[in-house]
Amino acid sequence: KTAGAAAITETDVWTSLDGHTLVGGEVIKFSGYKANGTAVEGSYTVNLADQLSVFMTAIETAYGGVVNAGIQDGRIVLTDGTSNSTLRLQIFEPSGSGVDFGTLSGGVTGRYSVNVTASKDASDHLVLTHHDYGSSATFSISQSGADLGLGAVTAGVNVAGTINGEAAAGSGQLLTGSAPATGMTTSVQGLTVKYTGTATGTQGTVKITMGVAELFDRTLFSISDPIEGYAGFKQESLQNSIDSFETQIEQMEARLNRKMEMMINRFVAMETALARMQSQSNWLSGQINASLSGWM
Repeated sequence: KTAGAAAITETDVWTSLDGHTLVGGEVIKFSGYKANGTAVEGSYTVNLADQLSVFMTAIETAYGGVVNAGIQDGRIVLTDGTSNSTLRLQIFEPSGSGVDFGTLSGGVTGRYSVNVTASKDASDHLVLTHHDYGSSATFSISQSGADLGLGAVTAGVNVAGTINGEAAAGSGQLLTGSAPATGMTTSVQGLTVKYTGTATGTQGTVKITMGVAELFDRTLFSISDPIEGYAGFKQESLQNSIDSFETQIEQMEARLNRKMEMMINRFVAMETALARMQSQSNWLSGQINASLSGWM
């Protein structure tokens, strides 16, 4: 830039660059790959009146997203505007134009490596073998025409079988005990066995020795588990006994209340009878006294 030490900005135009011999019409090409391996390729034709942002827009159009450019340690760094991951793009300047984009930071141009080993069979055929196991470890091969004679890819399979006769699920070389069905139990849930052989059928016996901590944990579980443990069972049993005693107490209090009510009723009846008897006694006494007065 003509300002010397000032940084180049995307609003600058091509004529602001020092030391170039651009006259307009030169083609700047760029190519590379996205993070997912999709190829990116495009070009920009120089117009001296264009701002440098026009050149970046051409890259974004080919890339299919926002691209940010910056300078770090003297290198031009192009990054994905969304994920901020470094792009693997290479820019080809026009020969003899005096334009130098410096050293690009973006890793090795090309697709990400695949965990595959190349070898040959007894007939000197090329064999590509994935390092991982199972149905998820796969890759594809494509060709233009049939000149290479490439064959089909044989997909990997997961180990399959049972552990101690109980259901287990396979993933690659790992066979893991499945969870039991509702209301059922299993002795192999979560147990994982790695099988590195190729033969099928029963493959031997695996003996598991529990450590002191595991045995102690299992013992504590049988005691302290709030649902199936001994302590929980004892608490529930004691609570049931307490509930039963409280019910008996309530029934006894109800019987006592009924007995007390019955006795009160009898006492009231007795008091009423005594009152009537006292009244009759007083009447008789009055009659006797009146008769005695008439005889005298």
